[in-house]
Amino acid sequence: QNPYNGTWARDAFPVPVVHKDGKISLVGAKYFRSFDGNSGIANAINFKIQQYAFTFVGGNILADENGTCFIVNSTRRFNSTEADYTSAYGCKGVRLMKHINGIGDIDEVIKPIGQKTILTNTPEYVQDLQSWGYKVILLPVAKTPSYPNQTYANSLILNGTV
Repeated sequence: QNPYNGTWARDAFPVPVVHKDGKISLVGAKYFRSFDGNSGIANAINFKIQQYAFTFVGGNILADENGTCFIVNSTRRFNSTEADYTSAYGCKGVRLMKHINGIGDIDEVIKPIGQKTILTNTPEYVQDLQSWGYKVILLPVAKTPSYPNQTYANSLILNGTV
């Protein structure tokens, strides 16, 4: 089975957004593969969707607790701009990170965990992140021959545990 062929829910489904007034909406953009889960999800949970024309890969956007969004400046940005992220997802600022390794998604290389702390497996990011006021914890690099882009940064946080 090829790990590069498939559809990831986070990448292809709409993103829930909480607006300043407390209302929740779904934001949808085009997925780069021939799959459209936006309308199906919106219909299933009876939500309106705000559809955007730019192409979006959900693994290439993460935000810290203050609304700063991080994106790898890779080919996986497709036709999106910084303005797309601020208008569609409410990013208060956008930090474009250099594509250094992996497929070009931010969830492979950093993980904001709150309290101005970011985990990363990419030493080249440490200086920039620290200059922006973050405490940086460097993660080990996961090396496996079957899936070379495995990373500890692509993680889940539950009850304060990464």
